[in-house]
Amino acid sequence: MEWQELDIEQNSDEWYRLRIGRFTASAIGHLFTEPRSNKAKAAGELSQGAKKYIAKVVTERRHGKPVVKPLEHVAAIAYGNIYEKEAVEWYEAYHEIETQQAGFFAGGEWLGASPDRLIGNNGVLEIKCCYEKTVHTERIALWLDTQEEGGTGNDFLLKYDKLYYYQVQFQMYCTQRKWAHWVSYDPDLVTHDNLMLKAQAMLLIELEFDDSIDFEGKANKAIEHAQKRLRQLSEMKTPIIGRTEKFNK
Repeated sequence: MEWQELDIEQNSDEWYRLRIGRFTASAIGHLFTEPRSNKAKAAGELSQGAKKYIAKVVTERRHGKPVVKPLEHVAAIAYGNIYEKEAVEWYEAYHEIETQQAGFFAGGEWLGASPDRLIGNNGVLEIKCCYEKTVHTERIALWLDTQEEGGTGNDFLLKYDKLYYYQVQFQMYCTQRKWAHWVSYDPDLVTHDNLMLKAQAMLLIELEFDDSIDFEGKANKAIEHAQKRLRQLSEMKTPIIGRTEKFNK
């Protein structure tokens, strides 16, 4: 798979347009979920989560616009957009390093990824700003437990949220980078009057690229399934699905 970085600002109209009908890093983990039954697993069937994600991509391609996100996520997304820049500034100040803006990485017509930032030649930065305050505390607690068990950053994120894990891994895959910093940031733990960053305000987890993940295989299977659905839908003759002969009597 060949990847091309497009110089497009994230959250711009063009950025949203490019994401339409693509499998992207933020949800690629759905393709790695497994069916519930052993029979379905043995047959190599797609999970319900994967089918639902594929249906979303197919719907966007047919409608030519994004599928509307549930309202409960809107506030959290807006919150993240507000405080992400602040988190980046603290990160850069602490490490005395400059990060680079990332464009949109396009893999053909079906795949895409947009890391929050790029670090040097080999790193990716992904930031999560905590809208729900208990979430940041839970993340810190899990990281402390993971350290006690001798676990790595990869172990932590796999335990915490597999969608986040595959998101970051896919970003490294798309950008051909070797490691990533996944950051949880709580701006309420920053004293803005004297600009002091409390120790607990930022949780930084370092991850290594896992080259055993078969992104190409999973993506190709999902693309084939989506293409099949699109062909079936385009070839349908009847205007009403499931119409019976009784309507003609």
